[in-house]
Amino acid sequence: MQDFLKIERPPLTHDQIAAIIFTIALGKELQTNFPQLGSEYLGGKSTTKLVEELKLDEKYPLFNTPTLINAVRLAIKGYDGSYAPSSTEPYDGLIDPSLYRDLAHSQGGKATRDKEVGMFAILAEERRRITQECHRKLGRTPWTDEEVEIIYELLDDPDYIRTTPPRYGHPDREKISAEINRLIHDGKNVRKPHTIGYYIRKFRRGDI
Repeated sequence: MQDFLKIERPPLTHDQIAAIIFTIALGKELQTNFPQLGSEYLGGKSTTKLVEELKLDEKYPLFNTPTLINAVRLAIKGYDGSYAPSSTEPYDGLIDPSLYRDLAHSQGGKATRDKEVGMFAILAEERRRITQECHRKLGRTPWTDEEVEIIYELLDDPDYIRTTPPRYGHPDREKISAEINRLIHDGKNVRKPHTIGYYIRKFRRGDI
């Protein structure tokens, strides 16, 4: 029975494999072309903000925004060579990977907040306040920008891709929720895997 389950594992699609391979290789290239990424990230800029400020979508028009964001992330934290289909050799990050993980939640939400100015900022803040108040009345913990940014950072990370059924080759919601709970909630089981899917869908649509 165990052997049967092993051969039932569905393979990654060509597009999924290509996206991960391109992301890994591009991360290495970005280290050479934009060595300031590490210091800029340490200075408080999110990976989303770095993609915008450096106009990477114009410099690399063949890559979509999620791929560029994840390539910037790999340039900053490095790649350990764990993804077999990629021929890219492991490379060190521009900053220590453990430091990257600890900083990820503190950098969160900056790209979103930077876009909210004037009346739009007031309206956005009011929406947040009302939403958070509703969550509190229902006994729930409101989501923060930092938590959402962590989800975006981990999408398509080879370490956070499922390697077993079900949803083989998709983002591992269990590992992502566990990482959020570790970074934000002192390891308490606050965020559940099923809530991660909502933000994954938003990111895939570009609604960030």
